[in-house]
Amino acid sequence: MDITRKMHICYGCEKAKQITIDVCAATDIGLLRRDNEDNFLLVDLSNDSWSMADNQVEQTIPIQSQHNRSVLAVADGNPGSRGRITSQLTLETLRDSLFEYQKSLEYQTINFSKQIDTAIKTANEAIFKLTSSNNEYCGCCTTLTVVAIENDLAYIAQVGETRAYLIRGEKIVQITTDQTMFSHISPPEGEDPNKSHGRYVLLNAVGAFPKGVAIFHSLELADGDILLLNTDGLTKMLKDEEIVKIIRESASIDLACSQLINAANEKGGHDNIACILAKISGDLPVELAITPKQLSKKTFIEYCEDGSEEFDSL
Repeated sequence: MDITRKMHICYGCEKAKQITIDVCAATDIGLLRRDNEDNFLLVDLSNDSWSMADNQVEQTIPIQSQHNRSVLAVADGNPGSRGRITSQLTLETLRDSLFEYQKSLEYQTINFSKQIDTAIKTANEAIFKLTSSNNEYCGCCTTLTVVAIENDLAYIAQVGETRAYLIRGEKIVQITTDQTMFSHISPPEGEDPNKSHGRYVLLNAVGAFPKGVAIFHSLELADGDILLLNTDGLTKMLKDEEIVKIIRESASIDLACSQLINAANEKGGHDNIACILAKISGDLPVELAITPKQLSKKTFIEYCEDGSEEFDSL
């Protein structure tokens, strides 16, 4: 693997449940690409700590806080080496915006999911401005998936086709829906969508439009849950059942993270790979039905069909 980062977050106070989140994130160039455009971001908002793929310091952070907020994100920029810049700038803008909100009296009264939405819109504006004003970056953009955890609730926001999964028990559920051509349009008769280029034709990306839209879901967390965020370099190579098998048979999420990337490379490593694994434990229900709730007012395809240039994600 090119880069691996770890973070240990422990929440606890009189007004909040005791929750521990163990996180491991890694990225790898794969076997065929010349550049790695994938990036990740880990943020603990209670003490302004963070880690990215380009940040060379691993962090293990025990925390006692009433804020109880953390943010995980993966981004896949394109094309080529310029994609590395767009994914990095997107995550840096997201990080800086969220830290700024924590210091603002105005934003302290705003729902956490709305803060995430505003930060994503700010990142979209930054990328769109870059690509509109600099010919070198014309056509550049990035996918983005964010999981924002507040106490026992996770908010999931997606732009593009980087994915978020929940592993609960032996089940694996994809929470996000790829915002690609074949996710919304049936492939030609007889054509396997999993082998067609249309599977990877993006309909949405950060910086692709003047006004960005992320599709939001929320999810109530249970003890033992594992959240997976990944770029398509992982899921191009591995099926869902292979992913959950590797995770469940690994002694730790650190080992699972490295084994997922190794398995993707063993099957060809056709693309860059980035993944984040977050294991949730603490004062939470042991068994819950898996019922993600869509918070966005519309599905992504409904936003496309109404032709509006003003998107309100929440």
